[in-house]
Amino acid sequence: METFVSNDYIEISYDSAHQLLFSAWQANPTTFEFKEAMNAHIEAFEKYGTGILVSDTSDLGATAPEDQEWVNAEWMPNAIKAGYKKAAFIVSPDIFTKMSVDDIVSASRELFPEVELQYFPSVAEGMEWAKKNKA
Repeated sequence: METFVSNDYIEISYDSAHQLLFSAWQANPTTFEFKEAMNAHIEAFEKYGTGILVSDTSDLGATAPEDQEWVNAEWMPNAIKAGYKKAAFIVSPDIFTKMSVDDIVSASRELFPEVELQYFPSVAEGMEWAKKNKA
């Protein structure tokens, strides 16, 4: 995998063999860091010409309600313009992280049904789904 971004709170890589992005949240980011990392996903969609994402949210932590709203109000429309089509989210056993991710995904599914969003308990299962569902 080719690393696109790597810092204290996110790592985003491109898997050229399967034409997908993989991101792994390393820590709970500040609002600024969260938006910066999310926007880096858009830049990666554009750079690599893929709209498929596998995102390990296990270490994301709880996301502020304002950041959750920002994802659907601003980020999703821009991500879709950049080609975002499908995502596999690896969910945390931590209830607060899981609730935050679920809040974002539930609202996104309702507002943007054209984007397929799925949950998985492990990176291996999320990657397997993404590889099989590239179209």
